[in-house]
Amino acid sequence: MKRFAFTIAPWNSELVFNPIRARKDVITLLMKVIKLMDVGPALIGQPGEEYFELVISHTSRLFFYSEDKHFSIGFPFNAALENDQLVFKSMTGVIIDSQMTSDILGVMSSEEIFFYDDIIDFAAPVSDYFLHNKGGWAVLRDLLMTEDGYIRYDHDPVHAKGDIHPLHHLDVFYGARQTFKIGLAKKIDRAHLHDALDSQTPCHYLNPK
Repeated sequence: MKRFAFTIAPWNSELVFNPIRARKDVITLLMKVIKLMDVGPALIGQPGEEYFELVISHTSRLFFYSEDKHFSIGFPFNAALENDQLVFKSMTGVIIDSQMTSDILGVMSSEEIFFYDDIIDFAAPVSDYFLHNKGGWAVLRDLLMTEDGYIRYDHDPVHAKGDIHPLHHLDVFYGARQTFKIGLAKKIDRAHLHDALDSQTPCHYLNPK
């Protein structure tokens, strides 16, 4: 297992911890986080209050940590250190560099592109974004089709409402029609979420009342 931790600077906090409501938000976060990893060296010492961690193992994930919220999404790319720099590639070997992340962010930021009724109207502008970036559409296609594995721990005193909205809970999925909460008896630490999502460690159990 390889782990790389990165500080979340105050000016990037909102970018990272903005609510995730749709697949587009997950893809946008992935691209922006890769940009952060491209420019910022991984931490060697103890991380600060807000940081994120890339864990490369049998199942690779990103973990994001703040004081009251921890969440994780799957990391759909290969990552390797080359000359002390993390290099990211798709499962088919396409390099995920600054140009690739910018092109995909351009597609994601389009207000109209995902609402066209005709496939040709969708394909033409997407093709324009990847005109000089071979493999771009294949990467975006995989991102649109890949399970993102979203789960979040939340300590939420503002909206706590007994067993309907427990003070400590896990939010599973993010879509309004799919999301649900799993109540927790107490606060969990950052290592707990990581261990629970590690397929190589013993399973955690739910304890119904």
